Amino acid sequence: MRSSINLAVQAAVLIAVLLMRAAQPGWLLIIFVLTVVGPVIVLAQVVVAVFALRSRRLPVAVAVPFAVAAASLLAANLLLADMDDAREFPSPLETVVGPLPDATDVGGPLLLVWAAAIVWVLVAMIVKRAAFRRGPRRAT
Repeated sequence: MRSSINLAVQAAVLIAVLLMRAAQPGWLLIIFVLTVVGPVIVLAQVVVAVFALRSRRLPVAVAVPFAVAAASLLAANLLLADMDDAREFPSPLETVVGPLPDATDVGGPLLLVWAAAIVWVLVAMIVKRAAFRRGPRRAT
């Protein structure tokens, strides 16, 4: 995958997440849109994609965790319901298709998958960079 396409995908996911959260009232809206905490956490994905621009093409070991991070963040955002002090609001997906049993129970673990994928991306980038600095292996 080209690193520029990866950056565009990561930025599109970030924008979609922020727009979906902006459409849902509740605490997640306050955390993700009106404070610095949410965007900074989610921007980590885009910032790492910007660092990946150094290479024109991403190796599979780096592209796969980027794809997992984008898919899991988008899926978690679609499934997580929002709430305020008085009531719970449906998730963005439930707003479109109706009530889904256990949607939030799936959305929470998807956030853990997203966090693990970001760590996976960082480790893969560090390993690939170290291998590039060592140069090609020579037969002995």
